[in-house]
Amino acid sequence: MIWEWLGAGLGLVGVVLGIRQHLWAWWFFAASSLIYLWLYWTVGLYGQVLLMAVFIGLSLWGLRDWSRPTELEQGEPHWMSLKTSLLYVLSGSAIWLGLWMLMRSSDNPSVVTDSLVTAVSMVAMRLMSLKAHQAWLAWALANGLSIYLFTGQALYATAGLYAVQLVLSFVGLRQWLRS
Repeated sequence: MIWEWLGAGLGLVGVVLGIRQHLWAWWFFAASSLIYLWLYWTVGLYGQVLLMAVFIGLSLWGLRDWSRPTELEQGEPHWMSLKTSLLYVLSGSAIWLGLWMLMRSSDNPSVVTDSLVTAVSMVAMRLMSLKAHQAWLAWALANGLSIYLFTGQALYATAGLYAVQLVLSFVGLRQWLRS
């Protein structure tokens, strides 16, 4: 399907621009998310629909954050404290549980994986807007789970995108560690 390929392409460009810390990454993330919102709706992956709606909002938030870095961080990638990292893990776990409970009686064919990918991806996107190195680790987890989820739904271009993004998660971490 052409829309799937277009969404995948825009998402991939967004990741590459994100690795380079280019502000336009957020516009590509938003455009890709809009296409995928519609696509996921058509296959019944409602957690992913919610995720894409949240991604559009987080893309605007990331655009704002990267446009005006805080004085403390000087706009540079950094490691967050262990305490802050654990708070994000707990937040992601709470999101996962809440989404699973909301979607468990729907016609979603993969409710556990769909809700987990959604929760981890929300946390990863927010961490990326904060330029936290942990974002790339969260993306690696989300991308690995996404490959499994989308292969099961026969969304092979999307699964392929996430396979590339899994590799790029480690490239992004390496690049951010150098900067």
